Amino acid sequence: MGMNTAAALQTYLRSWNTAGCLHGVAAVSLADGERVAVAGGMADPGLGVANEKDTVFRIGSLSKSFTAAALLQQVAQGRLELSDSLERFFPDFPNAAGISLHQLLNHSAGTANFTSAAEYWPTRMRLAHRPQELLDWAHALPPACPPGIAHAYSNTGYLLLAAIVERVADQDFASYRQQYLFRPLGLERTYVDDGRVILPQAARGLHPGAPWRYAEPMDMSVAWGVYDLASSAGDLCRWLEALQRGEALPARLAALMLDVGALEYAYGFYGEDWTLAGRRQRLAQHFGDVNGFFAFMSVLPGGGGVVALTNAFGSPVERLGRDLARIASGETLEALPPPGRQQPDEQLFVPGRYENGEGAWLELFYNEHGCYARSPRRYDLPIAYPLTVTAQTPQLARAAVLPETLLIEEGTLQWCDAEGVTRRLRRQ
Repeated sequence: MGMNTAAALQTYLRSWNTAGCLHGVAAVSLADGERVAVAGGMADPGLGVANEKDTVFRIGSLSKSFTAAALLQQVAQGRLELSDSLERFFPDFPNAAGISLHQLLNHSAGTANFTSAAEYWPTRMRLAHRPQELLDWAHALPPACPPGIAHAYSNTGYLLLAAIVERVADQDFASYRQQYLFRPLGLERTYVDDGRVILPQAARGLHPGAPWRYAEPMDMSVAWGVYDLASSAGDLCRWLEALQRGEALPARLAALMLDVGALEYAYGFYGEDWTLAGRRQRLAQHFGDVNGFFAFMSVLPGGGGVVALTNAFGSPVERLGRDLARIASGETLEALPPPGRQQPDEQLFVPGRYENGEGAWLELFYNEHGCYARSPRRYDLPIAYPLTVTAQTPQLARAAVLPETLLIEEGTLQWCDAEGVTRRLRRQ
């Protein structure tokens, strides 16, 4: 099975690359130890540097699994209990007496999410912060809800966990992760990214458009302990393997991260239901994003995992990860077709804004380079991407950046997006 599965994964990933839809690196670690990885797109188009299999990407909130593991290492050493109150470390923090480490780990503590604060995007993310300044800012924000009553995803919770590890271990959190996680596990291409250290073979975050541009700048010190890591697809495959094999933590504690069961969020991982080879299974996985980068990782049933890293905002890393998991589970998926060689006919694909009356919209426009579609993605930020057609099906356009299609039928635009959701839009 290993060789056949590996070949199927290679073929599928290469079709994404040929179609122009792979902007980063996707990798699969199979249960038998075999790995498959394919790279595509540009790490830095300004310098003409292409992505390679060991290119380093910012991984956003995938960093949280490392913070959770660092905290659990302190539990393993008897320095902490999961029932410990936040009051032990930050007695003045809102609701501290009612918040446990367990609740911080699974996002049920009700702490405010500092990245949702109104000042985060326009100012805070561009400014240098010391960890204590981040903690002071988070302290001043009103709680999202009382502790223990609801799941409320909060970057503040993991900021507090990082600070607690630093205090208990009596070591700065950056060097702690290097000494007790990266080096022992052989993660040679995983780094704490403060935005000042030069990382080898690091990609730059990009925003697809007409033309493409670099992503909005941010000061990575604002991400301390929460979404501040950069890594390679190979290292993250190794990380998933280490967690599953009990190399990073004792098995009973690693299970608190990976055995998601009916949980919405365990420790450092979401629980998501996927149907693989006809069986519905709940898997530990996480999505991460930080300006211009999307990242995704998931364990596989029976061992191993999938990782998809991109430096192009809007790339469907979750869709790609799910497809790879399906193939690894024995399913057969059709390869993506290559892009067409012709430009859409402006008489068919009439420029303008198309809507479905339910909030979805897509704009068609033309410039000196051809026909483009513009549509919103995460955080409602729009991206633009070129369209091509073939002579055989001039009414069916394919996106040259995303696995999406646009079909014109009797004046209606049928848009099948990268997640496979189809909408019918009318020109306004």
